Amino acid sequence: MRAALGTLLVLVTVVVAACSGGSTATPVPDDGGALFGGREVADYFRSNCSSCHGTDRAGGIGPALLPERLTEDDGFYFETIAQGRSGTSMPAWRRAGLTDREIEALVDFLRTEP
Repeated sequence: MRAALGTLLVLVTVVVAACSGGSTATPVPDDGGALFGGREVADYFRSNCSSCHGTDRAGGIGPALLPERLTEDDGFYFETIAQGRSGTSMPAWRRAGLTDREIEALVDFLRTEP
């Protein structure tokens, strides 16, 4: 039940942020600052993912991570972040310490417009 409420909170937050016309940064849900050490998802992405995927998520060493380019279901992207991609420079972020909830937040972030 608690996980379902957390997921609902993230979805509502993303929808409100997308519709508000305000900041494009996806806020950290009200989880007591547990995700990404209290940092915003966008800030975590910039610090850890943008060197390969670009600060604008348009790609580089790694593929573009823009909503219109994400043709697989969320499970595919979750597993890619969690387990990495063999034969590429994509690391297994679960082994680097990301929780399932943090990986879910990153997948949700990738589904938003930059």
